[in-house]
Amino acid sequence: MLALFISFGRHFSLVYDIFFNLFPYFDKFRVPHMILILVQFNVAIFAAFGMDFILKTKEIKMPKWFLPMIVPFALFFVVLIFGGNNLERFVSSYFAAPRTSDPAQIQMINAMRWDLWTKDAWTMLFFSGSFFVLCWLVFQSKITSKVFASAVIGLAIFDLLVVDNKIINPDRSSGRGSQLISKRFVREFYRPDPIVNYLAEDKSDFRIYPAGQLFGESRFAAFGLESIGGYHPAKLKVYNDLLINTQNAGVFPVLKMLNAKYLLVPDAQQIAHPELSLVKKGSLRLSRGEMPTAVYRLDNYLPRAWFIKDLKVAKKENIWQKITDPSFDPRDEAFIYDPIDFKVNTLGKITSFVKSIHKISLSTESTEDQFLVLSEIFYPKKWIAYVDGNPVTTLQVNGLLRGVRIPKGSHTVEFIYDKTSFNRGLLISILCTLVSLGLITIGLKRQTKNEVFQSN
Repeated sequence: MLALFISFGRHFSLVYDIFFNLFPYFDKFRVPHMILILVQFNVAIFAAFGMDFILKTKEIKMPKWFLPMIVPFALFFVVLIFGGNNLERFVSSYFAAPRTSDPAQIQMINAMRWDLWTKDAWTMLFFSGSFFVLCWLVFQSKITSKVFASAVIGLAIFDLLVVDNKIINPDRSSGRGSQLISKRFVREFYRPDPIVNYLAEDKSDFRIYPAGQLFGESRFAAFGLESIGGYHPAKLKVYNDLLINTQNAGVFPVLKMLNAKYLLVPDAQQIAHPELSLVKKGSLRLSRGEMPTAVYRLDNYLPRAWFIKDLKVAKKENIWQKITDPSFDPRDEAFIYDPIDFKVNTLGKITSFVKSIHKISLSTESTEDQFLVLSEIFYPKKWIAYVDGNPVTTLQVNGLLRGVRIPKGSHTVEFIYDKTSFNRGLLISILCTLVSLGLITIGLKRQTKNEVFQSN
């Protein structure tokens, strides 16, 4: 019941607010109703216990709670029959306002909602009534417990088929589309196109910048193309702040520091800019169809990692203004929040760069101390920097990126994702699974011994 109440979120704030404000990490859950999985799991467990009790009991008497349990469903049945317009007005008052100002569309949407509500209400009463009839029959010894169990399982399977059909083949009048994607659509979605093929031929480390309506397109990831745009429901706040304060990173200094090498412009628009070169025109396949697209190369793009000459201190509230200033050149200077003693005359060299999902490794050579900028999101809680195997402090550079000080000489610099918490959770899950299997095994052995003892 507690999980059910929590799932209502702000609609039952009495319980939800207590957990949100007082319980550690509870505010990290994005969707409150996902906790309903606990309700579904526990209901299935309790149902199994109830079914096991009925199957093992030879003489089943009608419990005292049976008839009172029927009363709320009977009252709901009466209200559904005789409620009429009053019931419709009451239920419709809780419908969320449609996202349209057209009165005709609002009326149509609310009528569709009411139709779905009434159909689901009658479906619920059908299954509940069928279950109560089966319970009465088994309590009155009209049917055996095995027949009862078979009928209940049949009802459950029928209910699943009804729900699955609504998801897979929804009625057109419901306004819902199928949640399944056809194989043909998937094949078309992952079939390369001239633009993707051109970009995939470039084996260097770079990112693309999809401009305009292409910015939210996530299809590029399917081909291993790293995009500054795309869509994900959960973003790191520091990156979301960057997009909000820099016009979706659409200014040249920001594009350079983000390792953007190619700009994708929809409708093959012509752009005249001294730092851009048109390198490809063609058709780009999107989830909503194909679009003529132009690919421009940013001539002065920056690599994934580089050394800088000058470090400047900026306040957090001014950082976005600093990095969007046209005079800002991320190749030569960088902004940090806390001052450090740094001065360099001759820049070092990055002799190798290797990256994977959980590790980035660089080899550097220099004749004096350097400051390295890595064009990856600053996330010091999990991405730990090492120089020759020794952990070093990672600084937040230009409001978003990572930076570390490198001593003179030849060094190996590594950024390694810390999976300690994941491994700890995995270990706990494995131990809990083993304990659960052990308890089940012990329970089965004890049950077998009891049955042998009773038979003797």
